[in-house]
Amino acid sequence: MTDEIYKPPESDLVSGREEQTHRFFIVSKSKLAVLYLATLGLYLLYWFYSNWRSFRDTTGEKLWPIPRAIFYIFFTHSLFNKVDANLKAREIEFAWSPNLLATLFVILSIAGNVLDRLSFREIGSPYTDVVSIAILPVALLILLKAQQAINLSEDDPEGSSNSRFTVFNYLWIGLGFLFWALIVLGLLEMFGVISFAD
Repeated sequence: MTDEIYKPPESDLVSGREEQTHRFFIVSKSKLAVLYLATLGLYLLYWFYSNWRSFRDTTGEKLWPIPRAIFYIFFTHSLFNKVDANLKAREIEFAWSPNLLATLFVILSIAGNVLDRLSFREIGSPYTDVVSIAILPVALLILLKAQQAINLSEDDPEGSSNSRFTVFNYLWIGLGFLFWALIVLGLLEMFGVISFAD
């Protein structure tokens, strides 16, 4: 008699549902656009954080996603280049210029921050306010191109795995609309269209 009867039964533990990991943050372009514009660009911080967190978790590279999100202007080139490297490694053709787009995005971000500070000190206001707001859709176009590259590299071209809005998303959208209403009312008063004076 052998000791085989005392061996535990063997089974394939890998079969069944495997957890899928993604190197970068997948989101549909429409959801990204709505959340970015509704939150006056604040969604950008979450977007950068989520990309760096996914990259860290899948590659094991030692990095801190939160500082990379807060100081995103210093890490935009790195993120876009890592996305491009992922595309190339997977032999996915995509027409874009990651370094050029990253540079334009950083310039727009810096310009927006400078204009916001000028506006806060009432320098050039309301024109600095208007130009600052006008930068948002231009910067969004760059983000959408980067997101398209990310979604392609993760085998989800439409970002359908993250296209639905959550309750948390709707809360941010609602808060964003309140800010937008205050901004519009403030600009209308500055241009003399309406007056809140007694």
